[in-house]
Order: sequence, then structure tokens, then C-alpha cells
Amino acid sequence: MTEPLLFADEDFPLDTAIALRERGFTVIATVETGVRGLPDIDQLRRAADIGAVFVSNNYTERHRFVAYGRELQQGGLTGVAAVLLPHEPPGRRLLLRTAMLVTWHASLSPPRPPVVYWNHLAQRLIHGERVHGFTEADVRIVMDWN
Repeated sequence: MTEPLLFADEDFPLDTAIALRERGFTVIATVETGVRGLPDIDQLRRAADIGAVFVSNNYTERHRFVAYGRELQQGGLTGVAAVLLPHEPPGRRLLLRTAMLVTWHASLSPPRPPVVYWNHLAQRLIHGERVHGFTEADVRIVMDWN
């Protein structure tokens, strides 16, 4: 499976975007484009326009993003895809969570939900589901199971 193009919003850590690139993802980081301060719905629309998965740490706003995704789809924008992760410092866990969530979302049968967030995958991992390409050690890291 080819990794999807990612569009990281301005609150997603640049260090993590760079680390995702090192793992083989193509990432457009808003902070590198000079386009900052756009409303979230416009950022999501921008990502969909270029065929990218929107990546954000706006986990607390997940219900708003679900509404945005629905609104954009109803407006005819069919390629809306967003993954939302909790705020946490850049590091191995955030990198693995992002890579795993994006990979899992891409593996879902169409029609994929336009917005998924960390808890969607975490619940599946708790119940034994695994994401292709990730080890049990990776699962222990993302779930903070010592």
C-alpha cells in the first residue's frame, strides 16, 4: 500500500512531520508553506483539494472536525480525510501514533470515514486488532503499555 500524502496543520509539530518524511511519508507542513492562520475548515478543504490526509493535534475539536468533514462532503468535496491526535510532545510515541493512524485509515474499505481520531484506533488495538507494518513493540509504545 502506498502511503497517502499528508497535510500537517500549523499546530502539528514540525519535528514529527520531518520524522514522518524519514519513514517514507510525503508531508506538506503548513508551517513550511507560509500559509498560516486559516480557519480549520479551510485547512481541511485545502488538504482535500490536493488529495491529502489532514493531520492535526486538534483532538479536543474532533466533533467540530466531523461536522466540517460532513459539510465539505455534502458540498461535493469527496476526498475529505483527516486524522486527529491528542496534543503531546514530539517524540517516538507521537510519530508512531500518527503513522499508525494514517496507515490504518488508508487500509479501511471505502467509503472511509472523513475524520478519524486516535480513540477510534486505540479501542481497536485494545481489542487485539493490529495495523499491518507495525510491531507489538510499536503497539506497546503507542498505547503506553510498559
